[in-house]
Amino acid sequence: MDTQENRRFRRLRASIPCSIAWEEEVFPAEVTNLSHGGALIMRAGRLPDEGAPIVVVLQVSQEEIRFRAQVRQITANDQPASFGIEFRETPQQIESKLIQLMDILYPSDEEKESED
Repeated sequence: MDTQENRRFRRLRASIPCSIAWEEEVFPAEVTNLSHGGALIMRAGRLPDEGAPIVVVLQVSQEEIRFRAQVRQITANDQPASFGIEFRETPQQIESKLIQLMDILYPSDEEKESED
């Protein structure tokens, strides 16, 4: 049995609160996997349609980081239901936002000392 990883990007396992803006609604959810290509959304207050454009707002510390995305795959038989998204921004925009996120989640020793 071949267990080779077929994903284009490495994934970061996470548990980051977020909000999903879809159509004219905003509902809570959680990002549980994150990569340069997209994310896995769990515990969503609602399931958007497959292919729907959405905005994911990550809520970390006192910051909000927004990603434009598209729903790629819905796993409704999971409990709670989950769905995969693909980011719809330039690679540079995604990289910049992921760097910002990592800086907030994992501050360097210099940043920690300046906060004290």
